[in-house]
Amino acid sequence: MKSKHYIPLALMLLVAVISCKSNKTGEQSPSDKAQENIRAWLASKPIDYPGYNPVAFGELTSRYQQSNRTFQLNNLIEAEKSKPQPNPTSIDSLENLLKMNKGEFLGYTILHKYTTQSVAGETVENENLFFLDSLLRIITILNADAYDQIMDEKLIFRQESVDTLGR
Repeated sequence: MKSKHYIPLALMLLVAVISCKSNKTGEQSPSDKAQENIRAWLASKPIDYPGYNPVAFGELTSRYQQSNRTFQLNNLIEAEKSKPQPNPTSIDSLENLLKMNKGEFLGYTILHKYTTQSVAGETVENENLFFLDSLLRIITILNADAYDQIMDEKLIFRQESVDTLGR
């Protein structure tokens, strides 16, 4: 009698385990999905990126807008680090607070190196910083050096940027 009750329970458990495993094996990591989206987007624009050939991708990095709290914590960390004898415990504590108070999530960035063909058929090396939204769609593309010149990172994620890239 008792074994009759265990059979349906065992079947339900088996179905749950199988369904969990099948979901995990089919999923891509955010980095893989971002790279796939970038490759597809560049390949879909052969006039702008003739002979596109991916070379390497950097690390997918989350981007946050600095809040008053993150600004304050960054200042406190820098002040502690600049002391003649900085307190490592204080620095660790402040850095942990900063990790918990990242600010408003803006999206991601990833550096991509690739080659294209010039009009003369020569291979041209390119390196761009891709800004992606939270769904890993391309928002803005910049030369890697140009990013350092941007004063307000949030401006990059305006909705108009999405429209100008045909998304």
